[in-house]
Amino acid sequence: YLLVLGWRVCRVAGMVKYGCLLLALLGLQVTLGVLNVILQLPLPLAVAHNAGAALLLVSLIVLNFKLRFPD
Repeated sequence: YLLVLGWRVCRVAGMVKYGCLLLALLGLQVTLGVLNVILQLPLPLAVAHNAGAALLLVSLIVLNFKLRFPD
């Protein structure tokens, strides 16, 4: 869902940076998740995965705000 949302937001004029940020954070989160599985859950990587989830959540909150209240 987030991949499609990011792709569609990237196509809206004035919202490109928010869509690209969402896609970048999503790619980071997936990469960290895969690395957690491959490397058998090292603590720093697990913490980074949690931090990535928090950043992803914040980016969705900002995107929601920008879509509801455009400048």
